[in-house]
Amino acid sequence: NLLLTIGACVGFCIGWSQVSAANSTLDYRSHWQAMLWLVWQMGLTLVIAFALVRVRESGASIALAALALLFFGQLQQLPSQESSGLSSTFWQPLVSLAGYVLIAVTAALHTLIDLRSYRDARSDIIQASQDQIKDLFAALDTGRRISSSLDLHVILSNAVHGVAEALRCDLCGICWAEPEEPPNQGHAHQGSAGWGDTNMRVVAVYNPRRQGRGEAVSFPLQYQLAVQQAIRRRKPVIVENSDSVQSKVLFALLGSGEIGPLLIVPMLGDEKLSGALIAGNAYSKEPFTLEQAKLGEYMADLIAHAVINAAEYEAVTNRLALLASDESSLD
Repeated sequence: NLLLTIGACVGFCIGWSQVSAANSTLDYRSHWQAMLWLVWQMGLTLVIAFALVRVRESGASIALAALALLFFGQLQQLPSQESSGLSSTFWQPLVSLAGYVLIAVTAALHTLIDLRSYRDARSDIIQASQDQIKDLFAALDTGRRISSSLDLHVILSNAVHGVAEALRCDLCGICWAEPEEPPNQGHAHQGSAGWGDTNMRVVAVYNPRRQGRGEAVSFPLQYQLAVQQAIRRRKPVIVENSDSVQSKVLFALLGSGEIGPLLIVPMLGDEKLSGALIAGNAYSKEPFTLEQAKLGEYMADLIAHAVINAAEYEAVTNRLALLASDESSLD
């Protein structure tokens, strides 16, 4: 339309120069070019008004009012209006001026809305970055607390508490495959074919609103498909707020009578440990994100190696105590 307008303007200027040269007293407002321009303007005004009605953007009402004023001003230029006694030289500039003022107001409002959207988006990005930095520092602090002790109970207690802080979840638990002793002592990593008959034992739970005690409770892995899938595929599994029996059992093991979204992260270390880190939002109902799943993988790896190191340290300590006992008995 812009290219067509420029082309018509150039052609009309050339044509009018020839017509005015032949008849210097001819009024342009009575020429067919003026009528064509007017019809063109009115058509564009109607098309733009129709588009605004369909889009229904913010500030469209002001823009529609501006277009209505422009259309009214264009009507004043019609020959029928001029002959009716309405002076177009008075009404048309005044009404058009008001319309253009409203168009300027609409443009300013759109600019302010865009700036506000940019500010909100920037604030969201800054807030997300700050949250990620806080999560990273929480993960680092948890890693420091986990690695500061070789006592298995202290490691597990610090781990579930730190994971709950870093992931900002309501409750957290750690479970691993039985037997009863720590799984580094001759317990090989389960193959994918043997997971159906494996029992998992909850060894640590963090739940400020705990209902009962969940540690030392075993459950068959074959009835917890989400946990089984996470361990077998070695990838985190995010479970939405599912009202299933399996979800209710997992939350009950974590000491909660309510259910919500779940995040299950495999906890595998050097083919010696087969377990899972389970986080849940039973109270806030907030869904878990992929960023939280990645952070959970990092922390599960730290916990797995810390548990293996503590169990090996305990095994060496027990071995040294046994050797010392044998030497004292020989003496």
